[in-house]
Amino acid sequence: MRVVTTCHVCQTSKGKDKPRGTADEVVGRIVASREETIQKLHEANKRYKEKADVHRSEKIFEVGDEVMVFLSKEGVPNLRSSSPPMEKHDTEQAGTLDS
Repeated sequence: MRVVTTCHVCQTSKGKDKPRGTADEVVGRIVASREETIQKLHEANKRYKEKADVHRSEKIFEVGDEVMVFLSKEGVPNLRSSSPPMEKHDTEQAGTLDS
């Protein structure tokens, strides 16, 4: 009968006898890995942006151009408030902030 001191997985693992290094070396590897991951994320985001920008067109407005304004829910006045109601506008002129 044979007595086994370690299991087969432990005996065949790659890092069995390799020292992992000092704490500073381990921290250095972790920091380097993190920086590499961040760099790869930035590159991936740049590629996604380039592909998305192909379908976008630049819109240039000049003062006096009429534009349609779509307000989000936050931009719509509360009808239940006690303040006087705002005037309704279908179009606004670019370059002015008058309500």
